[in-house]
This record gives sequence, structure tokens and C-alpha cells, in this order.
Amino acid sequence: MAGSYTVTPWEAAHAPSEAELAARIQREGKTPVLRSDPPGLRQPRQRHPYPKSWWLVYGWLRFLLHNKRDQEVVVRTGDRLELAPNVSYEVAVEGSGYATYFEVTPFALTPLPLTVHVGPWPEPGK
Repeated sequence: MAGSYTVTPWEAAHAPSEAELAARIQREGKTPVLRSDPPGLRQPRQRHPYPKSWWLVYGWLRFLLHNKRDQEVVVRTGDRLELAPNVSYEVAVEGSGYATYFEVTPFALTPLPLTVHVGPWPEPGK
């Protein structure tokens, strides 16, 4: 990633599906975490000591990046924003609908296999 951030615009003629974006992220060896925020939501200024990225499934987000100078970055359906570590930012959900996006950090947990117990539980002590 050159500089403090990279925006990768969606270039396909069709809008991306949730499954398509998740598969792309997983092919990079990362774990996508799906999130959805309501219109008008504003997150306060924050920064993280690790890289972080957002890949929009639907809607749009407006970021205000506070680096050497303030920069406004808008990310829309299909676009991806990657931030370098320690970039200070604010984010707002723009438009009239929810913003649904994958958030990717080095700390996203890989889902564990789910074990389902079928049948009666054994009696205690047996």
C-alpha cells in the first residue's frame, strides 16, 4: 500500500454480491467480517496500530482521513478502502440506506467448525 491509504474501485459491470466479495477476501488469506450500519451513523475519530480495510457490499461511506493533511474519501458499492496502520480517521454512513460492508483486520477471527449435539444429553456422571 503506497501512502496512508489505497482505494480500489469496483470495475465490473454488475454490482458485487456478498458471496463474491467474501470469496475474494478469503482468496487473499484474510477473514471477512460482515457489518451493516444505519444511514446517518457517524463514528468518532479513531486510529489503529494495524492495517484495516473496508469492502462495500452495498451503500456508501465517507471517510475523513487525518494524516499529514485532512482528506475526504468516499467509498461506494464494490469499492475497497485500505488504511495503513496509525492513520487517524472518522467515518459516516451517507445516503438514505444502510451501508453493508466487509471489515478486514489482522484480528478478525476465523470461524471455527460448529459442533451440534443431536439426541439426549448423557446423565451427569456417566
